[in-house]
Amino acid sequence: MVKGFRGGWSASDLQVGTYFISQGTVSTPTASSAAGTYSAAQTVTLSSSSVGALIRYTLDSSEPTASSPLFTAPILVDGTATLKAKAFLSGWTPSSTLSAAYTINLTNTAAPVSFSLPAGIYTTQKTVTLTTSTSGATIHYTTDGDEPTTSDPSVSSRGTVSITRSQVLKAMAVKSGMTDSPVRRADYRITGAVSAAYSHALGLKTDGTVLSWGVNTTNALGRTTGGGGQSPAAVTNLSDPSTSKVVAISTGGMSGVATSFAVKADTDKTLWGWGSGTNGKLGDGVTTGQSTPTQVLKGPSPGTALTGVVAVSAGVQHTLALTSSGDVWAWGSRTSGALGDGSTSTYTAYAQQVSGLTGIVAVSAGNQHSLALKSDGTLYSWGANASGQLGDGTTTQRTAPCPGAPPVCVAVPNLSRITAIAAGHTHTLALESDGTGSSVLWAWGNNTGGKLGDGRRPIG
Repeated sequence: MVKGFRGGWSASDLQVGTYFISQGTVSTPTASSAAGTYSAAQTVTLSSSSVGALIRYTLDSSEPTASSPLFTAPILVDGTATLKAKAFLSGWTPSSTLSAAYTINLTNTAAPVSFSLPAGIYTTQKTVTLTTSTSGATIHYTTDGDEPTTSDPSVSSRGTVSITRSQVLKAMAVKSGMTDSPVRRADYRITGAVSAAYSHALGLKTDGTVLSWGVNTTNALGRTTGGGGQSPAAVTNLSDPSTSKVVAISTGGMSGVATSFAVKADTDKTLWGWGSGTNGKLGDGVTTGQSTPTQVLKGPSPGTALTGVVAVSAGVQHTLALTSSGDVWAWGSRTSGALGDGSTSTYTAYAQQVSGLTGIVAVSAGNQHSLALKSDGTLYSWGANASGQLGDGTTTQRTAPCPGAPPVCVAVPNLSRITAIAAGHTHTLALESDGTGSSVLWAWGNNTGGKLGDGRRPIG
């Protein structure tokens, strides 16, 4: 920022300039299949010679950006399309754009089947829509890993298949006068989920039912009958799995201030909490506790429902929520700046958006510090830092992840491709991809009891 002064003259206007010092330019990605015309679908692998670079791509001729889909597995090009790809690396100038136009003429072979849900690990039962661009084709499928034949169950294009447990889905498109399409495969794992706090725990069954067990002094078990339980029992008045399943859970807090949360898969993707209301940590606009689920609201008073929620993280004194638009919301105690609104004063009993954060894919709340992971692998942290749990090389608390006006986000340095995060009481863990299919686990902050391990432990 620059301002000019001269005796007897009025001071000049303030001039502000932002400078980016690049360490170089990332290498342009290359594709395993050259642009051209093919008689069969192409499986294209993208690569960059710049170590640690993230490759983003599009298939609609648009220019890739830092929020475009991340290349993590070979791309199936089964129709005419223009693939564009660009490589990004923190501190470097993005690469030039790779552009490759493909024309796929499937005149004698039915087009491959597409799945609406990527292969992966999920906590609840899922429905997968099967599609093919071959008009009039029938899709045959199996869910036991066997190769599909025309004797197996079938659906028309845009038909659905229910995945109720860990299953391998295989499908092919068949049409008279054409060769059967290639077989498409996806491995799905339906695992349910668990979340543990100081003295109680939650479990999410694959059918969307939420169970609780442990100490119930603040009604964090969500049971109208009261009392604790050594055996899991269903949370009361939460949802009917046949109409509105729970898809995510989180519980946090210590004895006397414990809370629990659940995200419903209803039309609005709402968030519900129960247990201690100390410091407004339930987000329902009050500080009284709740023995049955109550809806989280966003401020200001009187508050409207917080919707579009896809994930929640309950800390000891505050709570974070992530929406489908990549925004972060926070409520509860402002101690040490954990809510990221620049303040350390009192609390808020309503959810409020954390300014400046976009494209976030995961959040985690500790005791008095918060984490947010962006889609490009960048990690942001704010709140308490007495033990260095923010990972910024200092022990100074940070009251916002994105200081300044307009906000300028400050990322945790020396980490470039984070894939998972966890905030402990006063320490932090992050899983970083090394670009070869393995990962490295990093830890920092308080090391009482040796909970940091060796700070860098290869896994996978």
